[in-house]
Amino acid sequence: MRKISYLIWLISFIYFIIYAFSQALQHAVNQNASLAILHGGLGIIFIGGILGFILLRLWRVFH
Repeated sequence: MRKISYLIWLISFIYFIIYAFSQALQHAVNQNASLAILHGGLGIIFIGGILGFILLRLWRVFH
């Protein structure tokens, strides 16, 4: 299960790298509601993964 979680986070990370450098993808997300919802979901996964990583490291340090 952990590997699947890491894989999903990695997919969202790669998506945001591509999104940052692709004007066409940015324009498509701005014009299409479905892509905007997908973009928001991947953003939540990306930020949640970073937060989870930080909390896991802090938990391992203090326990």
